Amino acid sequence: MLDMIGDRLKELRLEHNLGQPEFGAIAGTTKQYVWRLENGLNKKPNPEYIQRWASHFQVRMEWITSGKLPKEASSPTSATGPGESQPQRPDFDIMAGTVVVLRKYLREVGDPPDFVEDPIMLEAAYEVVIEFGKPVTGANVIDLTKILEERVRRAKDGEDQVRGTGKKAGGKKR
Repeated sequence: MLDMIGDRLKELRLEHNLGQPEFGAIAGTTKQYVWRLENGLNKKPNPEYIQRWASHFQVRMEWITSGKLPKEASSPTSATGPGESQPQRPDFDIMAGTVVVLRKYLREVGDPPDFVEDPIMLEAAYEVVIEFGKPVTGANVIDLTKILEERVRRAKDGEDQVRGTGKKAGGKKR
């Protein structure tokens, strides 16, 4: 069983027959950094590196950070149904719900509204909405926002700040 982030990153690297230098280059880091992660010496990797690896290998950030299955990232723009040769259209209700949840989260933690364009935050919000499986409404948006906030905190794995610098974001005033 894989218990550490480094174990899951090593699994990804070996599945794709990559050396540590090539794997590090995908995220914009060094082979030394990859080695430290894989050997359990750095248990709090930079979330931007995690996002880059997750995006490149089409796996969920949550799988990398916690081991929670499923491993593969869902891809609504490339999914095809049985007997279909063309990709299905994206579900715009899910996309709209994702933006609603993310905007609510950004207001709650005091982050700038333009963070709604951040791919890391969009992916996290999207996963929350997809897993919820129902339309986002005024009655459930607060609960979904709380789930998103918890996931962002876990992804940061105990670092000082979630995203913003306000007290609600868990950060320190500068």
